[in-house]
Amino acid sequence: MEEQKLESASESAGEATAEKKQPHRRKLVGRVVSVKTEKTALVLVERSMIHKRYKKKLKRSKRYMVHDEKNELKLGYLVEIIEARPMSARKRFALSRILESNDLLHKKNVR
Repeated sequence: MEEQKLESASESAGEATAEKKQPHRRKLVGRVVSVKTEKTALVLVERSMIHKRYKKKLKRSKRYMVHDEKNELKLGYLVEIIEARPMSARKRFALSRILESNDLLHKKNVR
């Protein structure tokens, strides 16, 4: 009877460690604001919040350095980024996928 308890306990512990191996990675959506560096883009992520006391809607933004392996990002693209291992002092996100390809650089030159 004790052997069965030990086996079931070890099986459940094994399942728990298998689930913990995949870390939870944040996914954010933002717009590319700079592509001046090689294999790196600067993505602006905006979020809205409500002030606790005054109940006013506020807009907060943060810029993230994103690793772009193929150098395929251009100014104005809407992208999804995913949290990754640190690649440099400030770069901790990688490009997941391109959601919308609005190339602002070419639109400015047309006018």
